[in-house]
Amino acid sequence: MKHARLSASAAERWLHCYGSVDAIAALPESPPSPAAAEGTKAHDIAAKLLVNGWHAKSVPEDMHDGIALYFDECKRLTLEKRWVELDLTPALSEWDSDLGGTADFATYSPTKKLLRVVDFKYGAGMFVSADDNKQLMVYALGALLAINEPVDTVEVYIVQPRFEGAEPVRMQSFTAHDLLEFAGDIAHAAKATRLPDA
Repeated sequence: MKHARLSASAAERWLHCYGSVDAIAALPESPPSPAAAEGTKAHDIAAKLLVNGWHAKSVPEDMHDGIALYFDECKRLTLEKRWVELDLTPALSEWDSDLGGTADFATYSPTKKLLRVVDFKYGAGMFVSADDNKQLMVYALGALLAINEPVDTVEVYIVQPRFEGAEPVRMQSFTAHDLLEFAGDIAHAAKATRLPDA
């Protein structure tokens, strides 16, 4: 799948450094690192399990604990509606044509008007906080636009089972109004990345 020019995964960078988008696009593409390839594999396995149900035989032994923790957390957080690998690009590109991304897991309660977005971080080397996490907030905005349902509260989760020294599940909660204010920041930054002197 082709990455969006302004991908959610790079939001922390392009929201703060407008010129980085074109600068990085001009560099030759490098192959994924072993750690990135491992993370992609873990994501793919976990997504299949969430869709089809848990099958221990389909999980490599060395990945079992990390994937099982993520799987169990998604089950625990599941509300009335849920989506695995929710493609946010159609909804986000309506907000700005350069935006895109995929949410690992999203779930929604019409009765509570509650939206939850979960991001699986398989990497063990770098701590990822859920607090003011721009990638998660872009995912949440995309999910809000994609499901097109009334939302009062948004919860975003990082599930990072292999980072030692921190709780593996981290959450931040905010209102849909807060998220729409952030959407204004996204629109401003997206336009700024296209300026000739960005």
